[in-house]
Amino acid sequence: MGRKKMIISCVALFGTFTLLTGYAQGPVDFAIYRFAAGLGLGGNPPLLDVLTSEYSPKSIKNIMVGVMFSGYSIGGILVSLLGMKVIPDLGWQ
Repeated sequence: MGRKKMIISCVALFGTFTLLTGYAQGPVDFAIYRFAAGLGLGGNPPLLDVLTSEYSPKSIKNIMVGVMFSGYSIGGILVSLLGMKVIPDLGWQ
């Protein structure tokens, strides 16, 4: 299986099981869904690192890898800020 197909598989695995966490009937279901989602999420960084390194120009390869890895942190911060605005109005459920 190629790298691009593996990235698509990992994103699909993460997305599917993250969606299923909303339908968990108890803590065991929730834990299983989150574990499976974590497998999908954990598979992406090494693959994205390799693809970013391959397709980036040699002169800015390190910068591009750094920017790519910063996306996880920046996304987490933005979602947290959005949650602080949305949760008081809509609730956490």
